[in-house]
Amino acid sequence: MPRPKQQYVAVLPDGTEFFADAEDGNDVCEQAVRKAGLTTPRANRQKVKVGLFQLVIRDGKLDRRPCGTKEVMPFLERMTENEYDAEIAEQLSELPEAFHGFVRNHAYEHGHSSGFEEMIGIANELISNLVPCVKEYAIYLRNNR
Repeated sequence: MPRPKQQYVAVLPDGTEFFADAEDGNDVCEQAVRKAGLTTPRANRQKVKVGLFQLVIRDGKLDRRPCGTKEVMPFLERMTENEYDAEIAEQLSELPEAFHGFVRNHAYEHGHSSGFEEMIGIANELISNLVPCVKEYAIYLRNNR
């Protein structure tokens, strides 16, 4: 049976307050960070410290009961072209150079409209499917010379 919802306020580092009803205050902290659009750099990921308070009525007045500070990992900033180039180069290092152009072109054709992150995901999936085949083919060539 779900716990009854409580009223919480999450306070972001800049003082912005986010009010919500939730079963768990941690959810309120995560919602606050997401709704505020906070992001973290890809290279140096930083969590956001969010103050959490439960709202209670004490002596007929609304009061804040401290629930502590929660650390929330915000979404990553959008990938830059330089970050994309570095990450795709690292992924492509798993394959012979003859496949690099194919993988880059396939990732671009199927993912560029959704951004670098999507292109990386497509390349990663393609590489993970190609690597075992390339290794098996290399063994076949060695054994049949």
